[in-house]
Amino acid sequence: IDLGRMKKLGEKGLDILLSDSTNSLASGWTGSETKVRANLVEQFTKIKGRILTCLFSSNTYRLQSLIECARLTGRKVALTGRSTKSYARIAMELGKLNTKDVELYDVEDMNKFEDSEVLVIVTGSQAEPRSVLSRMARDMFGPFKIKNTDTLLMSSKMIPGNEGRVL
Repeated sequence: IDLGRMKKLGEKGLDILLSDSTNSLASGWTGSETKVRANLVEQFTKIKGRILTCLFSSNTYRLQSLIECARLTGRKVALTGRSTKSYARIAMELGKLNTKDVELYDVEDMNKFEDSEVLVIVTGSQAEPRSVLSRMARDMFGPFKIKNTDTLLMSSKMIPGNEGRVL
């Protein structure tokens, strides 16, 4: 959190700020998105097969990081899940998501490419039963089938209470 920026907003007369954060009661600091992105780029470079990654669909910073990783490693991107597509569309309309030099596809089209060129961003980081990731895991998502050579990157933290479903 940018405490300096918060202080300036308070000095300008901001009366109340409401926010929500997973693990907000946990002590310590969270690493920056820049560090997360650097780690993701390192992983993307090592992985030769298809990459599937899930995230909180409202986390447009993480979505931008994943898109940047795809750009840097030459992967084509498919967004799946209604919420992920919706947040991405709104972020693009607002100029908050840069997809320059990255090709976005429907998930059905990903089978046309070499495995090393594929990144599929899916919903379901909390093992929600109707999410795309959950349906893929149960082989109930017709447009895309998981292969043994695919790598799943969990790009989110577990929400406390969901440990049993996620693990």
